[in-house]
Amino acid sequence: MNEKFTNLVSQLKNTSRRDFRAFSLISISLLLTSSLMLFAFQISKLSPLPYLSQRIEDDVKAMKKAYDDCKKGYGEKFSRKTIIQIELSPPETKTNIKRKFILDRDCKIIFTVW
Repeated sequence: MNEKFTNLVSQLKNTSRRDFRAFSLISISLLLTSSLMLFAFQISKLSPLPYLSQRIEDDVKAMKKAYDDCKKGYGEKFSRKTIIQIELSPPETKTNIKRKFILDRDCKIIFTVW
């Protein structure tokens, strides 16, 4: 009877050790994952958002210039479409932009080559 009891106690200890190891492994992996995600979010906060918004504004200026050039009749024409290449630099914009636009005969932008 005493041997059965000691066997049961030792089995219980072994089981609890395995459960504790599994729990510690899972908790450490979750802790590492959450810390990596937190690190990634902190890095993403450092991204230059003003630069990106300025880049969008500069792209809009390039589109307007392409539209105006198309209305004036500039650009290469082929099969009722017009190709206009725009290069803008810092006096006009805050970033350097070089784009090609494909416009239809009503000067609507169909495609932009970045």
